[in-house]
Amino acid sequence: MKKIWKRLLVLCGIFILAASAFALYIHFSAGEPEEELEYEVWGSATLPIVASEVGDQRVNLLHGYTMEVDDTVMEETVMPVDEEGLLPLTVICYDCKVAAVR
Repeated sequence: MKKIWKRLLVLCGIFILAASAFALYIHFSAGEPEEELEYEVWGSATLPIVASEVGDQRVNLLHGYTMEVDDTVMEETVMPVDEEGLLPLTVICYDCKVAAVR
């Protein structure tokens, strides 16, 4: 029994030493950043978002693109249909007008 307690005490000591060394390393190596970071605030969205509806929730937000999109992006999207087999969609516009949905 003494052997187990001795081994447990040694392992706890090693853990405390390792944790202390790691904390000191993190504390002293995380100095000031070399250069000042700049942030830019983006404007509001301009392209519409299409979302399918499940109950009162909007799911599968599909963001608008200004260029051709690879079809494999849409292959992984699961679109739920209601009991009648219809696909309820919502188009969310941000200061835009939707001319048509194809």
